Amino acid sequence: MNIAYPRGFILLVLLFLAAAILPAGADEDLLARADSLASYIDTDFSAEYTIVQDRPGQSSSTTVAGVFRRDSREMYVIVIMEPSISKGQGYLKEGNTLWFYDPQSRRFNTTSSADRFQNWETMRTKPMKKTHSKPGQR
Repeated sequence: MNIAYPRGFILLVLLFLAAAILPAGADEDLLARADSLASYIDTDFSAEYTIVQDRPGQSSSTTVAGVFRRDSREMYVIVIMEPSISKGQGYLKEGNTLWFYDPQSRRFNTTSSADRFQNWETMRTKPMKKTHSKPGQR
């Protein structure tokens, strides 16, 4: 008798087995090691990121951004350099506060982590708007 289990169920069982096999505290150690690879507490970090977004049936879009981090003070700055329509837009995160700057309006908007979380909760629980499409379209 063959029983077909969904992949999600099998993955869940494997995760529980792995958690049972790992020694106590191993998960915290693994998380600390991973965090140390991505944190720059003793120095500042800067990079230029190029993000290419490809969508089926549409042209690709490219965003270039400069990122400057100071992890010791829990802050970062992101400045958009391309595309030209977004050039000069930027984000500053200091602690739990995120600032957005729009050079066209020359204004800053700010939100806190709590505001962003509440907005996420609203979006997550808000009913989806129904749309109608012709047969064969999505």
